[in-house]
Amino acid sequence: MDDEESISGPHNLDPANCLILLRSQSVGRIIVAGADPYVALVNYAVIEGGVVYRSDGGSHLAELEGERVAFEVDCVVTAERMGWSVVARGFVTDVTESLTADLEPPNLSSWAPGPKECWMRIRIDEVTGRWVHKDDGPSEADDRGYL
Repeated sequence: MDDEESISGPHNLDPANCLILLRSQSVGRIIVAGADPYVALVNYAVIEGGVVYRSDGGSHLAELEGERVAFEVDCVVTAERMGWSVVARGFVTDVTESLTADLEPPNLSSWAPGPKECWMRIRIDEVTGRWVHKDDGPSEADDRGYL
């Protein structure tokens, strides 16, 4: 691959770079599939091989114990026509007791109101990512509908 090809177009990211990018942000999206799928924006931290977020007790996000979810974080620089997206997948566990008893809770403050007394963790068992940079060349149609 020459230098021109290396800076333009889409590129898959390896898992190590995906985790670096995942750690670089503090707001992401939890994607829950099922009969009534939804996406929730959360503040998060990456610790102990997983994504940790806080939630109100009894909320949809606190009731995900044992469910497999996707977690997405991205960064888009519109002026540069570039961006990246990382998706981590895994099962959710309630780590409220272990964070308060065995581990120091991360410095994670929520933007949303409410007590957020539940600490939930998505144990990452798969992570994928994609980086895109659009050069000034001709645009090619992509029937998949994404960057």
